[in-house]
Amino acid sequence: IQYFLDTALVPYTSYSYYIVSSSVHGSTRSAAVTYRTKPGAPVGSLNLSYVSPVSSDSVTLTWASPSDRSGPIEKYVLSCAPLHGVQPCSPYEGPETTATVWNLLPFTKYRFALQACTSGGCLHSTPLTVTTAQAAPRRLGPPKVRKISSTELHVQWAPPMEPNGIIIRYELYMKRLKSSGETRSAESQVFQSSGWLSPHPLAESANENALEPPETSTVITGLEPYTKYKFRVLAANMAGSVSSAWTTGRTGESAPVFVMPPSVCALSPYSLNVSWKMPPDSVTRGKVVGYNISVISEQSPQWSHPVVLPQVLYTAKSQELSYVVKGLKPYRIYNFTISLCNSVGCVTSAPEAGQTLAS
Repeated sequence: IQYFLDTALVPYTSYSYYIVSSSVHGSTRSAAVTYRTKPGAPVGSLNLSYVSPVSSDSVTLTWASPSDRSGPIEKYVLSCAPLHGVQPCSPYEGPETTATVWNLLPFTKYRFALQACTSGGCLHSTPLTVTTAQAAPRRLGPPKVRKISSTELHVQWAPPMEPNGIIIRYELYMKRLKSSGETRSAESQVFQSSGWLSPHPLAESANENALEPPETSTVITGLEPYTKYKFRVLAANMAGSVSSAWTTGRTGESAPVFVMPPSVCALSPYSLNVSWKMPPDSVTRGKVVGYNISVISEQSPQWSHPVVLPQVLYTAKSQELSYVVKGLKPYRIYNFTISLCNSVGCVTSAPEAGQTLAS
């Protein structure tokens, strides 16, 4: 036999061989030759750890090189996977014993696993779970405002689309607007609610969700009737906060409180022009639906007591601001009032006098 198969050898180890040839007269020995077995899979333990503090969008991991008795380590393969089905993360492959994985989501659990590979196989580490740090929340929509009454508004909002952590507080801010749309008052905080709202679907401990989530709605009372208010909401976690855009709501109508007396000027011995101005929303307290022009007295200049003859002369539309009263008597004094009406009620002005021209 001129061959020999040596088995049960150690990977990546050098062995020296020589041959002895013998006859009846003696023996001779060949020169020695050395061969090394191929690399095998690494043996031992491979421990994976992370560097603190963990960032909100990256994790730096480090490990020690295993024994090279089975052969030189050619590469390390670091795999990364989110625990709850969010966007995948990029793996690392290379010769270094540290790696930083980027483009991670804040406050998200990732599972990392490492392989140390030779040309003969790989050694696997125990998986390591790391939660990225919290970051300020993002993408908070504006609140929704619903009218309840002439002095109350219901304001409701949803949590941020990207909470990036545990939401612990909501703050609601309000501004009052003029009828022209300009800001009438500085913004002020009108509501605050604290609690614990975790984006993770399942709590890891009984105490993690011990607190109730912060409230996401409130009723603002004591407002002015038929007045526009702007609202924005702020959501905060342990890393920062985000504010929503402003949204506008208007309280309901209420009975008007005041209207100025009309202006009365003579046009002829038989006619007077009665005019008035559009009052601001703060006194109309609703959308004006019309005006009632009434004459309440007629008197001669020499009379000491007027003769009261209340009579509605004309009902004007909301866009009309004057009315010509005809068929009057010459050189007489007439007293007029104007009643402003919205959908809830009416208010009547003080009387205003006007005298027709002499004929």
